[in-house]
Amino acid sequence: MLLTRDFFIKNLDITSSDWCLVFSCMLHILHGNRPYALSRRSHPLTPYAPTGPYIKKSVIKLLENKVDKSINTNRGDNFKSGTVFQADVMEKWKIKDESVDFILTSPPFAKSTKFYMSNWMRYWFAGWSRSDFDTQSIHYVEKKQLKDFFIYHHIFKEAFRVLKNNKFIIFHLGLNSKFNMGAELTPIGKKYFKFIDLFDETVEHCETHGIKDKGDTTQHQYLLFQKQN
Repeated sequence: MLLTRDFFIKNLDITSSDWCLVFSCMLHILHGNRPYALSRRSHPLTPYAPTGPYIKKSVIKLLENKVDKSINTNRGDNFKSGTVFQADVMEKWKIKDESVDFILTSPPFAKSTKFYMSNWMRYWFAGWSRSDFDTQSIHYVEKKQLKDFFIYHHIFKEAFRVLKNNKFIIFHLGLNSKFNMGAELTPIGKKYFKFIDLFDETVEHCETHGIKDKGDTTQHQYLLFQKQN
């Protein structure tokens, strides 16, 4: 695994769709609790120590299987290939005005699980060192929104600019006893879009992830807006 990490850090080309597919498959294998993942049972959400017996597995073989499965998946007759943009959401989006048909996004759940820590193995594999977890995280929405939600004005403004008229933007959010994220984002979104709906879906009865502590999130929220010029 250490050799694989060194290989990707030295050779990964994020401008290549092929490289990005292989790397994303590697990250999926790295941080999962399914049979095709690591040699011991790990967990994709919380950085608990691995458990269970040691089983020798071939990283290359696992990666080949995952890539093959991704490529060979039947996407149906209606599938249309898209375009990927890698950028900082807090900067101006390098996307043409009114060129997007639909936006579906899920920003980090406020005052809940720390996503950058829950996914520490993936961040480490991508090149982060111990100090990066203290210094780099402040640049992300997850940390910025702890101060206030004013940052979402920029996100809504850019989303309005790139979205075609009469098209929709949907936010998948998390609700917990400390904070109602949907209620906080709704008045901000109304400044730019037509409000359609905000509804909750409880996960208390089914979402345990195989562990007792899954964070404070008890319900998923779905916030819907429509662009109308």
